[in-house]
Amino acid sequence: MLPLGETLVDYLKGDALYWEVIKEIIGVLGGVSAILIGLFAFYGKSLLIRIASKYNENVLKELEKVKAEMILNQKSYESQLPFIVDYYTLFYKQYRRCQQYANFEIIKHPDLGEVCTKNLFECELDSFKTSWDEIEPRVRLILPKKAYQLHCEVTESFNLFTQESKKLSGNSHEKKKNLRDVFKNIHEIKETLELLLREHLRA
Repeated sequence: MLPLGETLVDYLKGDALYWEVIKEIIGVLGGVSAILIGLFAFYGKSLLIRIASKYNENVLKELEKVKAEMILNQKSYESQLPFIVDYYTLFYKQYRRCQQYANFEIIKHPDLGEVCTKNLFECELDSFKTSWDEIEPRVRLILPKKAYQLHCEVTESFNLFTQESKKLSGNSHEKKKNLRDVFKNIHEIKETLELLLREHLRA
């Protein structure tokens, strides 16, 4: 193992023990054999130094490739982050409207005062659908595979929730059992989607 902070080239150039071994061999054999061994040792070490230099060059090239790839990944992450946050914000707003509608008849709205949750859901529905459809192309490209699968599942659940809503003539809590069942599925998807997006953003 090379000493800390020392390349193979430096190690070979400064290896005193290497030359001590060569001297011992020359002392034992002497004559022509000693000269041949000396030449072999010199050129052998020169060859090792050239190999080590080439190896270091290749390592540096690979490091440059890795560095360039990391820079590209960082730029890609920075460009995707705002969209993922906007996507989840849109999703969560609709999730909350479904939650309120499924579980309550009346809520206190910060701007409108007491409002019917069914009316609030229906009032925002067209706007949500338009925004949801507009982001679909980018969702397909940017979301991780598993997150996109959840996106498709929750889209189906949102549609089913809307269908159940249209079946209701009023907003009585007792009549909204099917609505609450659909919302349970939406909630489960939300929990899983949050975990996946957190992992993606941390990575």
